[in-house]
Order: sequence, then structure tokens, then C-alpha cells
Amino acid sequence: DFKALVEKQAEWSIKVLQTENGGECVNNRFMDFYTSEGISLQHTIAYSPSQNAVTERKNRTMKEMATCMIHSKSIPLQYWAEAVNCTNYIQNCVPHK
Repeated sequence: DFKALVEKQAEWSIKVLQTENGGECVNNRFMDFYTSEGISLQHTIAYSPSQNAVTERKNRTMKEMATCMIHSKSIPLQYWAEAVNCTNYIQNCVPHK
């Protein structure tokens, strides 16, 4: 169970989920899950990156790192997903608060 894993590792419980109102997080199955777990759902305003500043910055950093990996070693673009996975791994290994 992903929720239990995250809560155990982080040592806190999920109380609020903020999404961009995408269909993958807003459907009957997930809504029932949120209700049963006592999780509040918040939506950001469409096309307002300022409400997702932390996420947008992380995405930008990952994109820039992956682009550097691809271009510095002349790797074909078909390996873009692997470069992004690698940048995510690196970001998760770097100490941060």
C-alpha cells in the first residue's frame, strides 16, 4: 500500500492532496479512497504555475539536468525517459531539507 509506505517513511500522515484537477486523481475510485482515509482534496487554478512553485521548479531542474546529460554525451533522444529517471535518482540522493 503506497499510502502506508509513504506515511511510515515520512513519519507523518497524509491530510491534504493538492492536484491540478487532472482526471487521474479525480474519479470515483480515488474520491472514495480520499473520503475513507480522511484526506482533503485541493485543486489548483488551471494554468497558474505559481500555485505549484515547488513542483514546477523540481520539474524544470530535472528537465535541465536530463537535457545536459543527453547533449553532453550525444545520447539519442530515445533515451530521454532514462535520462529523466537518472536525474530523479540523483535529486533523491542529494541532501535537501
